[in-house]
Amino acid sequence: MGEVGLILIFISLLQGVTSEGWSMKALPRRAISSSCVVILCSFDFPSHSYTALHGAWFKYWYRWKYTIAYTKDPNYAMATFVGRAKIIGDLERKNCSLRIDSLRAEDSDVYYFYVDAEGYIDHTFTEPVQLQILDAPDKPVIVLLKDLQEGTPAHIICKCLYTCPDNHPNLTWSELLTSSVSTITENGGDVSALLTFNPSFKHHGRTLRCTCDYPQTSHRVVNSVTLSVKYSPHNTSVSMTLEKGKVISLSCSSDGNPAVHNFTWFKTCQGKVTNLALAGQTITVPYGFEEEISYYCEATSILGSSQSLPIRIPTEYTPQNLSITSLDMINASWINIIEGNSAVIVCYVESFPASNLTWRHLNVPMNRTSSNNELWLVIPHVTSRDTGDYQCVAENEHGAVEGFITIAVEHAPQNLSITSLDMINASSINIIEGNSAVIICSVESFPASNLTWQHLNVPMNKTSSNNELWLVIPHITSRDTGDYQCVAENEHGAVEGFITITVERRDSNEWKAGLLGAGICLSVGLSGFFIFMCVRKGSSTGRGHSAQAERMGSSPPGEQSDRYWKKDEKDLEMKSIRGLNPDTDDDLYANCDFAEYSVYGNL
Repeated sequence: MGEVGLILIFISLLQGVTSEGWSMKALPRRAISSSCVVILCSFDFPSHSYTALHGAWFKYWYRWKYTIAYTKDPNYAMATFVGRAKIIGDLERKNCSLRIDSLRAEDSDVYYFYVDAEGYIDHTFTEPVQLQILDAPDKPVIVLLKDLQEGTPAHIICKCLYTCPDNHPNLTWSELLTSSVSTITENGGDVSALLTFNPSFKHHGRTLRCTCDYPQTSHRVVNSVTLSVKYSPHNTSVSMTLEKGKVISLSCSSDGNPAVHNFTWFKTCQGKVTNLALAGQTITVPYGFEEEISYYCEATSILGSSQSLPIRIPTEYTPQNLSITSLDMINASWINIIEGNSAVIVCYVESFPASNLTWRHLNVPMNRTSSNNELWLVIPHVTSRDTGDYQCVAENEHGAVEGFITIAVEHAPQNLSITSLDMINASSINIIEGNSAVIICSVESFPASNLTWQHLNVPMNKTSSNNELWLVIPHITSRDTGDYQCVAENEHGAVEGFITITVERRDSNEWKAGLLGAGICLSVGLSGFFIFMCVRKGSSTGRGHSAQAERMGSSPPGEQSDRYWKKDEKDLEMKSIRGLNPDTDDDLYANCDFAEYSVYGNL
């Protein structure tokens, strides 16, 4: 709605107001700096003929030097108001409304209106009109038309400051269940919106906000109200607490506004309901009976009443249905936790009376609770030392039950060790060439690591998901000398270790002893062979000579002499080799006729 609309609204408010003398009606205004303002104004004067009407507005005092707007000469005004102020009302219709643009803090002041009825008289209205310039708009005003009660439609009005047609505020309500917003209306210096909704107990205590946004000056102002809704009792319930001496305390709670002022208790046994005629929010009753007994309560306020659901009084029994739960649980008895994380494990059991619960690890109690069917085990910072079985024990006067869970802590490989039977120190082993070597690499990790043996940066063997790996070298040679690296890694990290193999040559004394032994064996063998041949030769001398004569007789003379010469020469050579005198007739081998090809053939 523009400035014409504002003027029409103001005129409608003044309808029926007449005067037989001079009069003016204008309301004080509050406006936003940098915005504009329309001061709504109307006037009247005695009936008389005139030729023309002119008007002027003065600031501070009704003197011409303080003129800010003049209809007869628009340029006749204070320098700070030229182009900013003008009379927008129709003077012929006795409307003297004034508009000022680009408001400044120094515009805050009082203003006076002057009218000149040419051909009759002029007149200055000495009633001042107050104008106040604000750095920011006021907060919205929220108005509740009546008290809020559940089941009765309610109306709430929000009003925002509105003084400039060019800076119309956008008014919005925060979301509210089952609500609707009516058309925004304008009235004088305000703009308002009507919110209609059906209150319920859900609305009680909620905050309702109204927001006004001014697009021209980028201002946003918010106001809120906390709803107070009257409603009958809701959410009535009974809670039970075990007391000493086999007595149970029953407490009735209910939500109502105004608050509940009366509680009534009822007992149900074998289908029969009995009014206990007990007043009060809390009562005590015995427990432990074999028959099933239930109680419920009724809460009453001035707006109505509400009943709770029955609560059954339990009989005593031993702990049962023990359960262990955790957010990290993989199955009913196992959880995996990454090292450094926290672990929260909850043990719960059903029993009456309530059990005493205890958490244990390695048979050592960690924490416990008394007369409570639930116990939490919290490990803020899990380490590999926390790996193992955990036991929850629940017991009361009628018996006990226990449950187990295993914590597996996932961590990077650690404590890598390299061992061997030939180990000299932690990082080196000496092995004699030709022997075998067995080196074992082991590590602690979960999940199990992938292990690899490397030599000269070349993988030799590896294993997957196993925390131990053997390196076996069946026959060590000098080429196997050097550093060997064992690398262990899993999804959480890696670790490595080194060992140096030094290959030693066999001892020279061992070689000498071996050669000496072989020589002795060879000498003994040859000696035995020669003795055997001599004995055999002596037993066959007669046959030998006859055979020899035959061979000589059958051979040509020259050939025969030559063979004998060669044989005699060979015999002398064999004797000289063994250090014997060739002229000695009683020599050990004197009766031995060596067969040349037989002896050297066996050598």
